[in-house]
Amino acid sequence: MRVDSIYIENFRKLSKRNFEFSDSFDIIVGQNGSGKTTILEAIYLLSTGKSFITNHILNCVNFSADFFLLSAKFEKQNGVDSIDFLLGEKKKELRYNTQKITSFSEIIGNYPVLLLNYTLSDIIKGGPDKRRDFLNHSLIFTDHDYYKALLRYYSMLDRRNALLKSNRASMDILSVFSEEMVSLGVEIQSKRENMINEIQLVIDELFLKVSGEKVEIKIKYFPSPVSKLNNLESIKEERAKKRTLYGIQLDDISIRLDGKETREYSSLGEAYSLAFSLRFAEGEIIKKKKHEIPIILIDDFFADLDELRRSNILKLLSSEQVFITTLSTKIIPPEIIDVAKIFML
Repeated sequence: MRVDSIYIENFRKLSKRNFEFSDSFDIIVGQNGSGKTTILEAIYLLSTGKSFITNHILNCVNFSADFFLLSAKFEKQNGVDSIDFLLGEKKKELRYNTQKITSFSEIIGNYPVLLLNYTLSDIIKGGPDKRRDFLNHSLIFTDHDYYKALLRYYSMLDRRNALLKSNRASMDILSVFSEEMVSLGVEIQSKRENMINEIQLVIDELFLKVSGEKVEIKIKYFPSPVSKLNNLESIKEERAKKRTLYGIQLDDISIRLDGKETREYSSLGEAYSLAFSLRFAEGEIIKKKKHEIPIILIDDFFADLDELRRSNILKLLSSEQVFITTLSTKIIPPEIIDVAKIFML
């Protein structure tokens, strides 16, 4: 899969710009604040329905305008799709192949994209929510039923928590929510564990290719016991504390490198290498299950990597469409520059 082109209007600092991309490497060069990351954010937004910078997409509207418009063409094995997204304070319109749709949830997972930026090590060094986000991202692009179950579960969780906070939560009402949440939670946790098992099969080899180091990596899933959502004693405890104390929103993953817990003991270099390896494992699974090659977005990040890791990572990306933002092309290997399309901002 690849992005053929994107039109950007009033999106952050970019007023009216059209970009046509290559099949392999697209390198976007410019100073800080020139709009390099904005191009990647626009691609990511149309692929996932989310920004990787803000939770409030309206913040992306240019200060001098009252709306933004993004229009892109995605080439897949079975043809070319178009996505057009207009958003403002008083207007919102999303079109898929010229037809209006209500939300990105109708097309989520169709356009897999992998983001590699300075926050990548949070998968390793950050809190449990970062590792849950990684699992959710991996599964959303490979299993649409997972995404639907996830949306339904969190909708039920929000309503259940509101009841617990309001002191209007009778046991009967909570049991109605809990029963469905347990069913959804079991489904979601089963799929999360299967994804971790698939990643485990390839992670050691990918880490070797990224870092040049042979290590043993063990990934273990720690699911929160969803069955307790429907347990009488647990519900009494939740009513006292006025919040849900069990469920998929509290799951975590342990990642050990040569027996050591990476969140506490890995160096920053090891954390980045491991996070890259996890992203590449995700990409391999997407290729296997979706028969589509994900788009790679690398945002102002190569300068933080040593030459060996930069070279190794680019070798792993030889078959993908890769977007790289950078202050200078000097850190990009000459063999990549020779085949890349370069955009100067």
